[in-house]
Amino acid sequence: MADERRLPRVDQIVAPSARKGDVVTIWVDGAGERVDPPRSPSSAAAIGIMTAIASYGLLGLAVVVGLRLTSLCVLLRHGRSWSREWAELDSAHVKRRD
Repeated sequence: MADERRLPRVDQIVAPSARKGDVVTIWVDGAGERVDPPRSPSSAAAIGIMTAIASYGLLGLAVVVGLRLTSLCVLLRHGRSWSREWAELDSAHVKRRD
């Protein structure tokens, strides 16, 4: 029903090398609108490879950042522990002198 009510779209498309009577391939989407032709297999493969490399790079960066943050947290925790132990040692030493 929707197709019957819709007026046909008529565009004049001329390929640079086309002559009168030549068959020209036109790519359309589900709604009948003109779209660019699909990528070539080699272009699609190149884009897939670049996407995979970028994904692995970002994953590696996330792992490195996570390890650095974990290391920083451990160092801060150890620093607080050392500070607390030195404070206890100082207070014990002051009590012995009295």
